Amino acid sequence: MRYSLAIALFLGPALALAADKPETRYGVAPDLKTYPQATAKEALASVIKAAGDKRIDYLVAQLADPDYIDEQVAKRFGGSFEQQVEDTRIQMNASTLKLFERFLKDGEWSGNKDERCLKHKDVKDRCIYFRRVGDRWYLENRNKPAE
Repeated sequence: MRYSLAIALFLGPALALAADKPETRYGVAPDLKTYPQATAKEALASVIKAAGDKRIDYLVAQLADPDYIDEQVAKRFGGSFEQQVEDTRIQMNASTLKLFERFLKDGEWSGNKDERCLKHKDVKDRCIYFRRVGDRWYLENRNKPAE
């Protein structure tokens, strides 16, 4: 009995820490110090930084909406994460990054505790959407215009 209690006391905190640790996705480990996601604003800054660092694999695996990415990799790219990364690389061109930077600098946030939208007064037909999963925020891929 004492042995079981000792093991539980020893392993309990370690198991709790393991449960809180973000998962590696598609072979890409999370790096929340370099690319924080505690807020939607941090997540957008991390998307911009990851793209600027040429870490599109990180952006796709750790910063983009995991449900969307999993669906795209499975259905659109036949299980090829690399093809999803290449598709995202094409979309995250210099003009997209410049637009994201402009939104981050001068945009107006709206939404609730689980979904956020970033609008810009000079770009009426766009909104950058984010959703919270657990304690992290992720960039969403939505095709509808700003509401």
